[in-house]
Amino acid sequence: MTRFLASLYRDGMLMVRYRLVAVSVFVISFWILLLAFVPADLQPSPDLLVPAFVVVNLVTTTFYFVVGLVLFERGEGMLTALATTPLRTGEYLSARALSLSALAAVETLAIAFWFFGASGWPQLVGGAMLLGVTYTLLGLVAAARYESINEFLLPSIVFVTLLQIPLLPHFEVGAWWAFFWHPILPGLLVLRSAYAPGVTAELVLGLVGSAVWVWVTYRWARHRFVTYVRAHG
Repeated sequence: MTRFLASLYRDGMLMVRYRLVAVSVFVISFWILLLAFVPADLQPSPDLLVPAFVVVNLVTTTFYFVVGLVLFERGEGMLTALATTPLRTGEYLSARALSLSALAAVETLAIAFWFFGASGWPQLVGGAMLLGVTYTLLGLVAAARYESINEFLLPSIVFVTLLQIPLLPHFEVGAWWAFFWHPILPGLLVLRSAYAPGVTAELVLGLVGSAVWVWVTYRWARHRFVTYVRAHG
């Protein structure tokens, strides 16, 4: 636990050092200003807009942020140094996923609450955190083979496009059942449940599916990290 907390603190310091917190503040300000110019009668209903916004916005705060952190550390030789410390790979991955997901959840809620109030906040917090963890772990998986951000940018377009596919049925394009295999779908279902009364089937399915995908992506990221990142510096 001490190593995990130390790693969590270190991640917080790295996010400040690499200006990721500043970027997050900028994103919050950008969206608040942008949405402020959209008349209320022209804004989509929150049950349609907010879940989609979270799915898209978290790509930056989690997926790209974790890729940037890992590749910066790799370039500076920090990952090689970490391999000689008592810090375990699982503690490193867990701290990184938790720190970035917390940042993403704060960012998401700040924007959503500013315009749409605190309705369904437990599901919004839970959905943002679960999506954030999944995005972060998938970012670690995707970045493992790359040596620099420039090398990763072009392939990342494919990764990000694939991650957004569950938004199709959210906007009533295609059937939900066709996307049950997708790791982002459960988190999206949790977010959607924020605008439905009581405990819904979407919420239960989203929580169970998210738990399964967090476990799968954690195991996948751990394997990739050990094989490609720590093994090669």
